[in-house]
Amino acid sequence: MKTNFQLLVYALIFLVSTCVSGQNVWDPKIYEAIPVNYKKTIFYDAFNDNRNNWEAGDGQYRYGRVENGYYLWGNGGSINCGSKRAMSIGSNVDFEIEAMVKIVKAKIKYTCGIIWGCSQIPLGFQGQYFHMTFNRESKLFIGRWDDGSRKKYYSKKQKEIKIDEYNKLTVRKYKDKYYFFINEVFVKSIKFQSWFGQDVGFLGSINSVMHADYLRISEISNTPVKDQVKIAAVEPRQHVDPCARYSFYSSDEKETVFLDDFDDNRNKWWTDDVAGVNTGQIEQGHYYYASYNDNWYYMWQGVPLDESRDFELESEIKTAHSEVGIGSGFLWGKSSSQFNMYLFCITDDNKFFLSKYIEKKWQNIVNATYSQYIHSDAYNKVSVRKIKDKYYFFINGFNVHTMPYKQFFGPNVGYCVAKKSSLFIDNLRISYLNKGGINLPPVIVINEPNMTRGVKIIKTNTILVTGHVTDTDGIKTVSANGIAASLNTDASFSVIVPVVAGENRITVTAVDNRMKAAIKVITVNREPEVIAYASAVENVKRLALVIGNARYSHGGSLRNPVNDARAMKVALELLGFTVLVHENCDQKAMKRAMDEFGKLLEGHAVGLFFYAGHGIQVNGHNYLVPVDASLNNQNDVEYDCVRAGRLLAKMESAGTQTNIVILDACRDNPFERSWSRSARGKGLAFMDAPSGSLIAYATSPGTTAADGSGSNGVYTSAILQYIHTPGITIEELFKRVRRQVKQQSGDKQTPWESTSLEGNFYFKR
Repeated sequence: MKTNFQLLVYALIFLVSTCVSGQNVWDPKIYEAIPVNYKKTIFYDAFNDNRNNWEAGDGQYRYGRVENGYYLWGNGGSINCGSKRAMSIGSNVDFEIEAMVKIVKAKIKYTCGIIWGCSQIPLGFQGQYFHMTFNRESKLFIGRWDDGSRKKYYSKKQKEIKIDEYNKLTVRKYKDKYYFFINEVFVKSIKFQSWFGQDVGFLGSINSVMHADYLRISEISNTPVKDQVKIAAVEPRQHVDPCARYSFYSSDEKETVFLDDFDDNRNKWWTDDVAGVNTGQIEQGHYYYASYNDNWYYMWQGVPLDESRDFELESEIKTAHSEVGIGSGFLWGKSSSQFNMYLFCITDDNKFFLSKYIEKKWQNIVNATYSQYIHSDAYNKVSVRKIKDKYYFFINGFNVHTMPYKQFFGPNVGYCVAKKSSLFIDNLRISYLNKGGINLPPVIVINEPNMTRGVKIIKTNTILVTGHVTDTDGIKTVSANGIAASLNTDASFSVIVPVVAGENRITVTAVDNRMKAAIKVITVNREPEVIAYASAVENVKRLALVIGNARYSHGGSLRNPVNDARAMKVALELLGFTVLVHENCDQKAMKRAMDEFGKLLEGHAVGLFFYAGHGIQVNGHNYLVPVDASLNNQNDVEYDCVRAGRLLAKMESAGTQTNIVILDACRDNPFERSWSRSARGKGLAFMDAPSGSLIAYATSPGTTAADGSGSNGVYTSAILQYIHTPGITIEELFKRVRRQVKQQSGDKQTPWESTSLEGNFYFKR
């Protein structure tokens, strides 16, 4: 926003220039230097309708539509593509192209924006056009494409770019130069380049969705444009309700009053399993509920809200199974003593409906209506907003219905599950909406370790991190690498963090009472112990195979397995092991690694196998899951996975004196939701350790383990902490690991071992 003084200066410049030269001499780098009444609008679209026939795409990989006062352009394919229409701008005149653009969905580095001077539709690396685009890293790009030949004029982060909000992109041609602005801030000028064609439009990168709020093209004149005021007066979309846009409220304008991420059941949702009736369970960050009969079921929490204030109710839901046309979803305003309530539900055929249930009767507010915004077989974010005297309903950030506000029957908010249906719930957040309110993140100050040199060097296997945090809203939690810190009333904190030899990144996270988070990262180097480990273990030959699988093509990614594998490699090499390490292996690579390990193991006294990643059991057998596995049902496991017994057989036949198998592989099976109920099994099955062997599991048989929120998994972190302790047997090591994991997980995870060792084994004497 420019001050009145600045505007006065621009006006004086304009008057002096006119008097001296007899015509206007603009400074085109100043956005306001050219007044609006010197710009002749030759094209304007506020997207109130599609009178300009914007491209609809092919309906599958590219799709466009005009609705609610904006143009949506989506790219569901694997190549860049654009939408454009012909304009008539003479390259011998001065002109300006301006649009308001918001990225609705895109990977962080992928861009959206405007294109001009096009001769053909941009498609992949083909097309001839100029572009001005930006991404969710706040990076601005200006360049040109000429059928695969790229010319980059500008590529730099801009603090003026607003994430998840509209950004004004301006291209101004004046005399022999282009001038580019982002949100009215000048960023770059280049020599004018002749156009390939006359088309102007929009560009979206791979798997992106963007909104265009308006597009204006103007000629710049040396004399005031007659009737320009009248033209401008009809342009604003006066009938478009700004509250109908999801982006109307930023995250800073939401005051969270209730939040459940379903990492645990602290809010005491219904969880039980009644055969043939229903089931409810909370695990791995979601709440699952299923009805097995012809009854509808309801679960709720009492959250009293001040209905005189604006608020938002929001949750992410996914229908796992239901009869066609029957929907499950969100309920609110439920009375405490009766089943009077409102419902916002989604069906499995991509429809939604709004209803109220009062005095045991259904009353539809909106009948089942198809919505292109509903994601099939995926989570959908449903939002209910009360703003002044209206309700606004959103699905995945798109407004699907608006109606007058109706008073609650009661204070309860929750979910309904239809007959013979099941529902996954990922988050529930209830917030007051404060337009213009600002929620600043907490400020974190680290006292210990003293980081004056930027990197702290230590020799111990743990480090004490202390400091204090400040925030006007109060502090809810502080953690370091996922380990909860002790938080005092004066906002000081302390936490002990395990570290491994080499570089350790410690991330301190603070969250305030309005759920605004801040992080601070420090780096700690732990010096390796200078000791002849080989002599300490009497020169016995030790060989280890280490595999970490994290990037699953069909089962989602895990945070820590690759970090775990790399850390174990370093630790084992310090303990005299020769280490073969593999990351993100497909089935072929896993089998090849095991075969190689089996051959090399002959002649070694000690063999060790460490695996971090997904592991599952089927019919009592344990399988390690390669990253390319696609397990639509349990019968695929034998063909797509690698049986753990394969590795045990290789080790047993090698003739080693001691074999150690460590499986940090008991995370939830990500594929089993599509399996039959009878085929679902948790964790790994118990395996007998062959003679001279020890098998260690991250948790007890039949249960699951957490992936961990720090740089390593909970189980692997504990192993790394104790594996260098001299003079303790391997059994004592895992006892210490078990105690630490139980403590850190609140007794939810208990490591387990099966052993048939015939003597004492020490990693380090």
